[in-house]
Amino acid sequence: FFQAEDGIRALVRSRGLGDVYKRQSYNFIDERGNDQNIPPLYTKDKVNYNDMLKTNYIGCLTAIYDIKKISTSKIYMSEKDSKDIKVERNPKINIQEADPSLPPSEPKPAATVLLVRTIEEAVEVFMIQRSIKTNFGGAWVFPGGKLDEYDLKDDINNYCRGLTDEVASQLLGVKSGGLNYWIACIRECFEECGVLLAYRSSGEVFGSSDESEKEILKEYRDKLNKGEPVLLELCQKLDLQLAVDRLAYISHWVTPKSEAKRYSTHFFIALFPEGQIAKHDGSEGVKSIWIKPEDALTQGEKGEFPIIFPTIKNLESIRGFTDTETLLKNKVEDQNNIVTVEPKIFMQDGKMVLLMPGDEGYDDH
Repeated sequence: FFQAEDGIRALVRSRGLGDVYKRQSYNFIDERGNDQNIPPLYTKDKVNYNDMLKTNYIGCLTAIYDIKKISTSKIYMSEKDSKDIKVERNPKINIQEADPSLPPSEPKPAATVLLVRTIEEAVEVFMIQRSIKTNFGGAWVFPGGKLDEYDLKDDINNYCRGLTDEVASQLLGVKSGGLNYWIACIRECFEECGVLLAYRSSGEVFGSSDESEKEILKEYRDKLNKGEPVLLELCQKLDLQLAVDRLAYISHWVTPKSEAKRYSTHFFIALFPEGQIAKHDGSEGVKSIWIKPEDALTQGEKGEFPIIFPTIKNLESIRGFTDTETLLKNKVEDQNNIVTVEPKIFMQDGKMVLLMPGDEGYDDH
């Protein structure tokens, strides 16, 4: 997903867009959310914003919305602001465009986790800045990645605690194999930031380790980052079970067909286990930080913290909480209400049009 250039996020609350962008204008539909199936991530309960400009980063476009009302079911864009919306890509994020002459690529299954902790009556989330050479390079993201072949092995399911494949599959709306996303999420989390979501044989949450265990963890993290399928072996060596029941499913995003590399990504949230240390791997991830969602969003708007649209919406979904207990309870209760979000971008009458789930005509493209 592309973002807008930094300057667009610095616009004040007025319609004086000035000459910030002089490239090309795009048309958008005038009303958003005509029916009742708007995904939860696009609503804000009991909040009204009057005559307030808001930036919304979707796909390779950025729209300036005049939000008249935000209720539990509808989001509106004024006719005036929908006429000529000028956009640019963020040069700080590496995105590969799809070749329009070729069929769109099939989305690859992926899983991502928001690790959260409570610090001084505030929630912080762990984020990693991706190497500029990688896809989404330069962006700050949550730990995660594609499902690997060994995430699908039945043997590893025997080392999962508190959640069956049947229940996981029901949550994701698939016939079987849902638990593989939870497994991939835990594996990617360990690979990318060194945090292992697991239980000891005693039932205790896996936290601090002695020097011997630390050496084993480092060895197996290195092997996983080299592509070796050793997660099951690690569980057997340390007599661990994967803490799949400590992950709550919170959203599902599919990359638009306008991008070369597409993913069907299921997002999860988990409490950071005390005693462990989260740190980027120094390869795909070059920096890491614990940050309040509110601060990440504010810095993103200023252009100081490059983030893509799904990241923005997931950050918005966890802001405003003062403790992880309340946050996680909220997300667990909402697991059955997740709606798949796939932006659709296409040319119509010489103009670029973007549609989101719930928009009129979305199902026709």
